[in-house]
Amino acid sequence: MKSREIDGAEKEDKPNEKNTVAEIKSWLTENNISFNDITLKSDLLNLVNNVQKED
Repeated sequence: MKSREIDGAEKEDKPNEKNTVAEIKSWLTENNISFNDITLKSDLLNLVNNVQKED
């Protein structure tokens, strides 16, 4: 995943269809988003896209 630097700290961009399921799950975990029983990449990406991140 791409990273951008903000105030000396890296902030990862949201994953997309180019990321692996493992990368998407890792991002969700880092952002405290539950994905219990969700295994399909498209469903995981729906969770990612529904997140309203404060930037």
